[in-house]
Amino acid sequence: VLSDEELEKIEILFTFGNHLSEDLLEKMKALRSIHSGQAGVDVLPQKLLLEKDLIVTSDLSNLPEEIKVSQYFIASFFLRFPVE
Repeated sequence: VLSDEELEKIEILFTFGNHLSEDLLEKMKALRSIHSGQAGVDVLPQKLLLEKDLIVTSDLSNLPEEIKVSQYFIASFFLRFPVE
């Protein structure tokens, strides 16, 4: 669990979207971009996304597995997640 201070510093968020509330989004003051791991982003709070002028991207479920793995690798390089 992240503190409010840590949430304020998040610039890029990877999520599956179904647990992302408006309250949580409002705490992320530095947020610029959200990537959803699911094809649909309609579960995200649309009005708040527009107000914050966020870039929202998502995975397409019909992409080949090689592309999905390469997306994860690129994201891990920039976000410094461990690649296994």
